[in-house]
Amino acid sequence: MDASNENVPAAREGQQRRRLLAAAVLAIVIVAFCAAVLAAWPAIQIATERTAQVRLGASELVVALADTEARRSWGLQGRRALSPGTGMVFVFPDPMPVTFATKSVAFPLDVVFIGPDRRVTGVARLDHSETLASSQGDVGWVVEVPAGWAEGHAVGVGSPFVPPR
Repeated sequence: MDASNENVPAAREGQQRRRLLAAAVLAIVIVAFCAAVLAAWPAIQIATERTAQVRLGASELVVALADTEARRSWGLQGRRALSPGTGMVFVFPDPMPVTFATKSVAFPLDVVFIGPDRRVTGVARLDHSETLASSQGDVGWVVEVPAGWAEGHAVGVGSPFVPPR
């Protein structure tokens, strides 16, 4: 038997090991890339969001617009706080009853529900002890502001709302 024929299975086994190693390295690179993108996602969301001004009661706010399904779903996740005078407005193209959750929001919020008539229909506090807040009927907008903001600015049921243009 020729010695070169004995090395053929060994060569094939070596190629197979190299291919498996290359596939494993590629899988690790893909997982690392995906993890980096997911870690950066909150910053990407914040950097690409649009803002507008709204009036809630007698106060003006600069708000981030959550006017697409993706932005409404993401909300304020990944943020550490809201600056004074800021918030997020969730815009619903068709008025509907809604429920909001704290998900991974790290700070307490006031959730202000606004009906199709542009009047506040309810205010709820969300924190880690109270994690869900539901509207009492159809809403066209929901504004999230730092906890205590609504009471501190005399915003309650019936307060007027001027939406973003």
